[in-house]
Amino acid sequence: MYPYKVYHLICFGVILLCAACTHSPNSRLVYIQELSDSIPAVAYDSLRSINPSSLPVDDRYLYDFLKVKLTDKTYSTHHSDSLINRVIDYAADNWDQTLYAEALYYGGRVNADLKQYKAALQFFKKALNTCPESDESLGLRSRILSQNGRLLNHLNLYNEAVPNLESAIEINTLCKDSVNAVYDMQLLSNIYLRKSEPDLAEECLNEAEKLSPGVPQDVNARTRMSQAATYHQKGDNDRALQLIRDTPDQVPALSRNTALIHASIIYFTAGILDTAYIYAKEIIDSDNPSQKEIAYQILLSQELSSLNNPDSLYKYAANYTKTIMGLYDNNENQLSIIHQAAFNYDDHDRKRAIAERRTGILTYCLIIAAIIIIIFGLILLYIRKKHNNVSRYNDDNGIICIEPALSVIDDDTAGARERLREELLNLYKSGKEPGPNLLMQTEAYNKLMAMIAAGTELKNDSDIWTELYSGLNTHYPDFLNKLHLLSTVPLNTNDIQTAILIKYGVSPSKIAKLFIRTKGAVSSRRENLGKKLFDEKLNLKAIDRIIRII
Repeated sequence: MYPYKVYHLICFGVILLCAACTHSPNSRLVYIQELSDSIPAVAYDSLRSINPSSLPVDDRYLYDFLKVKLTDKTYSTHHSDSLINRVIDYAADNWDQTLYAEALYYGGRVNADLKQYKAALQFFKKALNTCPESDESLGLRSRILSQNGRLLNHLNLYNEAVPNLESAIEINTLCKDSVNAVYDMQLLSNIYLRKSEPDLAEECLNEAEKLSPGVPQDVNARTRMSQAATYHQKGDNDRALQLIRDTPDQVPALSRNTALIHASIIYFTAGILDTAYIYAKEIIDSDNPSQKEIAYQILLSQELSSLNNPDSLYKYAANYTKTIMGLYDNNENQLSIIHQAAFNYDDHDRKRAIAERRTGILTYCLIIAAIIIIIFGLILLYIRKKHNNVSRYNDDNGIICIEPALSVIDDDTAGARERLREELLNLYKSGKEPGPNLLMQTEAYNKLMAMIAAGTELKNDSDIWTELYSGLNTHYPDFLNKLHLLSTVPLNTNDIQTAILIKYGVSPSKIAKLFIRTKGAVSSRRENLGKKLFDEKLNLKAIDRIIRII
């Protein structure tokens, strides 16, 4: 009877485990989740009334998710990513695909607020790939595309932002979401203006105007503001004047300063100097240094000299100088933040990969140990039942060796890596020459050549690395991403720096001079880099040429 008792105990344990794993979410949290998209302020007040420590584990993660979501929905700034990271880790194994994709989306929103731009873009990309292809998920997909486009626009990656916004507009139009469609059209038109493509901007705004009956008046006023800027860029200042008139008083409060600066420029161009003066003078009190710079240029222009007294001119000139210096400092700080964010993300990624690898090894070892214990127990039960004695087990009869995998590679990432490797190797084998190297026309390249001529060592903390990264981001923004994708192991500083110098067209002998190394040492670096990128030994010229093709 002993085996049957064991069987009954196992069945009873499985039933208890299933019962314990069945959990219905807290009804108040479900109700708040339903309110979060329509009236987030009310939903947030309701969430604050719940004591999270009284919730079970599953509900606590839902509470934390809603806290992050409603912070975002109520236009508050995120100051930490610890909460959303815990939620995402839990959601990956316990929530459905749509809710997991939404958690990833808010991972992107949080990191964007923290200026961790690379991490934010990665979260948006993963959220988009995770989001189900269903009608119910169209709204979430539109939000992901829109926010990704806005972040790329903030990073001045206009060509990359355009397709994201176009896809978001297409979904919003399909879902008859006029308001969000118009917001995305307005941003898209502004990008076209920055790219000096006013015809495309006008076409985009004409589409937004068609949706005006279903959109609030202040949002329509923003469309008119963008139309005025478009016509001004096209040289039709009369039409721009008609559209901008009274617009600064009709746009939302957050857009008023933008409307004022457009109005000041348009009135100044039209020769209506007193109105241009009034608007420009109001702008100099704003917090936006770029707008203040334009306003001071108008106030200090020769045309407006008669409207200013000498004391004002002196004050404006001093403040204009301070504004210009502030803009320069802000740009330097922004560049430093972007590079620091990229470094932090890579460092975090490396540490996380190591931790996951160790956890994976430990998990496999525990699984193997459990399997061995179970098998051994079953053998003992079988022997006890059949023979009622203990037989010796000869270890020499067979040994099963299970070697745990050191890492788990995502199928999509592995597939993308193989496709990229195959494409690059095919281009190399076909004898394709890299196109004109735009990096050799940059100031950073000229500085490198000057350092080589002077025999100056290029150190890791040299300021020129910032300029080299900037040149790459401008002319070949996908270079470093492709480099990391090709490698199955983390690339170290030497690998990345060597690849950058090769991409800039610096010869191995000159690289050796920059690093104060022998040509043999540089050759060894290039050979190691080739092994990491292609898992095979390539000749050094092939490595250099493939890197220049990337």
